[in-house]
Amino acid sequence: MQRATLRVVLIALALGLWGSLAWATTISWDFENGGWPSGPICCNAVPSVVNATGGNPDHYARLTASPTDCGPTFFTTCPRIRAEAWIGQINDVVGETRTYKIDLRFPSANQAVTGHDSLVWQMVNPGPNSPELRTSWIGTQNGRIYIANPIQPVPHTPLEVNLGGIQGPFPTVQALDLGPLVFDEWHTYVIEMVEAMLPNTGTIKAWRDGVPFGTIAGQATIRSVNYTEIYIDVVSDNGVKGIVDFDNASLATGGWESPPMAGERTRNYFAPKTE
Repeated sequence: MQRATLRVVLIALALGLWGSLAWATTISWDFENGGWPSGPICCNAVPSVVNATGGNPDHYARLTASPTDCGPTFFTTCPRIRAEAWIGQINDVVGETRTYKIDLRFPSANQAVTGHDSLVWQMVNPGPNSPELRTSWIGTQNGRIYIANPIQPVPHTPLEVNLGGIQGPFPTVQALDLGPLVFDEWHTYVIEMVEAMLPNTGTIKAWRDGVPFGTIAGQATIRSVNYTEIYIDVVSDNGVKGIVDFDNASLATGGWESPPMAGERTRNYFAPKTE
């Protein structure tokens, strides 16, 4: 994964959108300025771009990973390919609840995500034996979308995903199925996480378009009290070209399930993004 060089937390005082500081936006990136927070990984065969919807000011980001996008420059071992961009960084606070949100669209031209393993959004933080290790991610497998937590020890759960090394040194992770992969449609994913280094206090809850998909429990959610970085990605294990669109990436401190305060959440953030 790309190691961020920009160590600046993006502070957005979005009180008009998010309500009071009890649920304050800490990182927010909607690509409306036509650029990236710190730039995508270099040298992809198909340049990463920010597009504008025709006749609409709404912008979104597109990452494309091609068969030649592998090797040390792309932080992979061929044939695994990667296109990646850094979204932001925040210091970790044990016991704090954080809510992540991302809009995703898989164009029908996509090949890598159909019946294969891929990764499209991830959080990483320093681990005891590595500068950075993934702590959770959204990925696709066999035409389904899931969120996974690889932090050891991994409890036995009904859904376990083995990506053959795409997530690092641990072959099995705990995961939640987030429904079928649907092409050419925007879908909104909300992830609520309680930061914890002990298994009995950590949780990850997930929603897709407002529908709850369950809870990952019995696992730590961070590896160390340091910082967490957020990335958007197209990482494909099989080396076949993959394309994913992204919009409205954000992180807020506070839980989505908490009762809203007066004037809070004046927008429906669960509503799927439309063109």
